[in-house]
Amino acid sequence: MGPERWQTLYVLTAYANAEGQCWPKQETVVQALGVTRKAAKVYYVKLPLA
Repeated sequence: MGPERWQTLYVLTAYANAEGQCWPKQETVVQALGVTRKAAKVYYVKLPLA
């Protein structure tokens, strides 16, 4: 897993509840990563599914 995916996973876990669910706004993720919406979407889509 590349650094972009690790960063995306890290940002998402920062917003996760006790059950592991997270629903941050896309703009929140974009700002946390410091990337465009398009880049954030690409990173998210490439995350492995459990």
